[in-house]
Amino acid sequence: MIIQVYDQFLTVDECNYLINFYKNNKDLSVEFGHEGCCPRWPLEIPKNITEFKFLQNKLNEKGIYVNNSVMEYVQIVRWPIGSKQTPHYDTAQNYTTLASIIYLNDNFIGGETYFTDGMIFTPRQGRLILFDGQYFEHGVHDVSGNERYVVAAWYKKNEKRTKKIKVY
Repeated sequence: MIIQVYDQFLTVDECNYLINFYKNNKDLSVEFGHEGCCPRWPLEIPKNITEFKFLQNKLNEKGIYVNNSVMEYVQIVRWPIGSKQTPHYDTAQNYTTLASIIYLNDNFIGGETYFTDGMIFTPRQGRLILFDGQYFEHGVHDVSGNERYVVAAWYKKNEKRTKKIKVY
């Protein structure tokens, strides 16, 4: 699997909507961090909330296109100034097939997503990065100047069967 990037995956309005949702519900977020990482604050988005169907539909469309995967778990994550993440592999479920990051803002310094093979992705508002986080070791450079907001999602194989087309 290769790493795929889609610019303008979300509109500015969609990104701002998600940031504002986070800010209005930040008391539901929980500090998360481990060795090699400064704390960050994820807020889970339940899949059954109607107001987020636009996000779920867009992520599922790309996941199905890339490797027939659908979204399993999604969260908005606030990365405070000074936060970073050292190289790691996602410790997802054994059935996780894909991971993604969507940058919701880019008005900060640093915060690039990097891979240990040398690839570095500069944050751009609305940009989606899809990759296999269990295969590609990745991290986040120091965030400064302002907080970094992203949508992080993990996917599983699409269980729905597709119609078989008869070939004559």
